[in-house]
Amino acid sequence: MADRYGYQKFGTYDSNSMAVNNGVSDYNAKTSGGAFTNKAVCELVVIRTNYTITVKINSETADAITVASTDSPFEIVGFSVTNLFISNASGSNATVQILNA
Repeated sequence: MADRYGYQKFGTYDSNSMAVNNGVSDYNAKTSGGAFTNKAVCELVVIRTNYTITVKINSETADAITVASTDSPFEIVGFSVTNLFISNASGSNATVQILNA
């Protein structure tokens, strides 16, 4: 719910760090990474990564969004997010940090 100035108030959030190994496709951030456990539907997701990954929102069949380490932090705002599916073809194991509220 927004306050009188239009700022969104987030009372519950998750903050998780996960290792997504090179060559992994569609790593389930909810069931494997522990994200989205305190809040099932989020309007704010912040992603940090040390290597380039691709992220699909809510479904393994959704269009992939490339998130490079230079894009960190990458924010998804105002979109109902229930899960992320992460793939890593960077050539290195990636550490991915997700804050969702």
